[in-house]
Amino acid sequence: MDNTFAYGKNPAPSFDKMPFFTMKYSDFGFTDLTPENIVKGYQNLEKTSWSNQEKFLSDRIGFDASNSSLFKEGLDKEMNWGLINGSKTNAKGFYCQALRAKTGKDITECLSEALLSDKREEISQEREDETEILIE
Repeated sequence: MDNTFAYGKNPAPSFDKMPFFTMKYSDFGFTDLTPENIVKGYQNLEKTSWSNQEKFLSDRIGFDASNSSLFKEGLDKEMNWGLINGSKTNAKGFYCQALRAKTGKDITECLSEALLSDKREEISQEREDETEILIE
């Protein structure tokens, strides 16, 4: 369902008047929705292109990636929930939650590693940018 269609409307429109969106998990490599294959699907998704992962993350929460404004809103929500990093270059938070969080300690450690990794990437990019400026 396109949640944005009902924003600010009182009363909310009836379901039969609201646009619906269908996500095909098979478009993202999932073979079926058994617990084992969901895990395999997430593991395989993590290895695909970032643009494919973005589309999945937006679609999975009902924000159709083929609609640019809904896609942006979906990614913003995923970022605000801590599932996509602030520079929107990875979804380590999502994978920590979906694949690695067996206990509270597990998710805390995974998210800490993800934050450190993001910080290293940020520092590395800043150094590359500084080097380019010096070369020019």
